[in-house]
Amino acid sequence: VAIFPLLAKNDWITELRFDCFFQAGFMGDAGVTALAKALMVNKTVTIVNLKGNNIGDDGAYHLSLMIRANRTVEYLYLEGNVIKKPGTIYILTALSGDAVSK
Repeated sequence: VAIFPLLAKNDWITELRFDCFFQAGFMGDAGVTALAKALMVNKTVTIVNLKGNNIGDDGAYHLSLMIRANRTVEYLYLEGNVIKKPGTIYILTALSGDAVSK
């Protein structure tokens, strides 16, 4: 998580892989919130793999804010997380271009 602020200034990394299917998800909502904040201003990362990271609705909300702010990310992999209906709505609303409210 301490490296995430460095991503805001990154201009060469294009893919982030934090998939954790074979171990307990280490990121959770707090970690993905920090990542989402860094990616809000990053303009080089196009692929973000967050499979199996124990991300819930709160993390999905922060990802939705990132989606609204950063149109550079083209692929966001979220399978194997614990996102329920509210989190799904946050993300789908952001993808549609509508305002996201919690």
